[in-house]
Amino acid sequence: MPIIYEPSGMAKEYSPYACNLYIGCSHCCKYCYAPHTLQRTENDYFGIPGPRRNMLNYLEQDMQKQPYRKQILLSFIGDVYCRNTDNNETTRVALQLLNQYGAPVAVLSKGGQKMLRDLDVFKSFGNRIMIGSTLTFLDTEKSTQWEPGAALPEERLETLKELHAAGIRTFASFEPVVEPA
Repeated sequence: MPIIYEPSGMAKEYSPYACNLYIGCSHCCKYCYAPHTLQRTENDYFGIPGPRRNMLNYLEQDMQKQPYRKQILLSFIGDVYCRNTDNNETTRVALQLLNQYGAPVAVLSKGGQKMLRDLDVFKSFGNRIMIGSTLTFLDTEKSTQWEPGAALPEERLETLKELHAAGIRTFASFEPVVEPA
């Protein structure tokens, strides 16, 4: 069962490959497309996700089958730094595996300071990793309304600054556009 896949449609513009470590998310973003995409109700999708069954074994099997020299994004359906049942341990071990096999990686998260837990792993990638945050609002009230379980925008920005200061390549994803004005 391949865990690393090629995104299709508009998602392909973000990354040539992707890997979803968890199915579900605790951020409960009002604009989230994942429940619809996965044909799940919001009650079935939002909550405290656990890692996908045998995720790390399947990931290592994928890595052994072929070298990945193009970026793998973590994750399109959910956030690898949301609140989950294993305190993001699957995220950490998956990153270590991806690094062991020399894969380039991008992480996109609204988890804020939770990402700093893996700073040592990020550093071990050298220039093969980019860490980003989604920034939908700068207004705390609107962010809390639309992304009730996510880190606040100030925390996300501060985390990006800390990562950048530590020599990690960072990026911001300004989407979705909820208020075009």
